[in-house]
This record gives sequence, structure tokens and C-alpha cells, in this order.
Amino acid sequence: MIPMGREPAPAFLFYVQDFLTDPAVLRMDLEEIGAYVKLLALAWREGSLPMDTGALAELVRASPVRFETKIWPAIGECFIPQDGRLVNPRLERERHEQRRRERARRDLREARTRNARAAAAARWGNGR
Repeated sequence: MIPMGREPAPAFLFYVQDFLTDPAVLRMDLEEIGAYVKLLALAWREGSLPMDTGALAELVRASPVRFETKIWPAIGECFIPQDGRLVNPRLERERHEQRRRERARRDLREARTRNARAAAAARWGNGR
């Protein structure tokens, strides 16, 4: 789950070339791709997925038997266990990169604010 106070970005970059050339995706049929993309979206929003295949089946609205025997064998390799939950490594790299970019933007805004205040103080004095 996402730590308190760390809301996920509303979207993630979907690298079409990476997706279309991924060997695991190339082996998937339409049903498996649909389940995979839905689980990616849920993992982005929630931060991770449950490890229980029954719960995953429910999330993608598949029967537990079909999910465990057909869908999960095709998409399961795209997720790894982490802290008792499942994550997609590529999605986690994107999450980390978005946070890094946001920190850089925030640091730049703060630096510009400090510089603007210092310039105003130098020009107008600290007479307030």
C-alpha cells in the first residue's frame, strides 16, 4: 500500500514501444493483456497488489479457476513479491522517476522563491 501522505500521481507514462516489444506481452492473448493492463492500473493507484490469486481474479472480474489456470500463468511473471504484496518492477521504476522529477521541480520552485525574496529585499530593503 502507499504510505500515508504519498498520494500517487494520477497517471503514469505508458511506454508503447516497451509494452509492444516485451517478450511476456508478446506471448499474451487479448484476455491476458486486458487483465495485465487492469492490474497495472490498480497497482499504480494502490501502490501494490494482493498476492492472493483469488483476490486478483476478483479485481479483473475473472473466475478464480480461469484466472489461476490461464490468465495468471501468462501475466504472473510480470509481478514480483515485495513486502507481502505484488509489484510490477517497470511500474515501480516509473513511480520512483516521477517522485524524483517532482522533488526536482519542488526544489527548483523553492530556490526561485528564495532568490526572488532575496532580490526584493536587496532592492527594497528589509523595512517591513
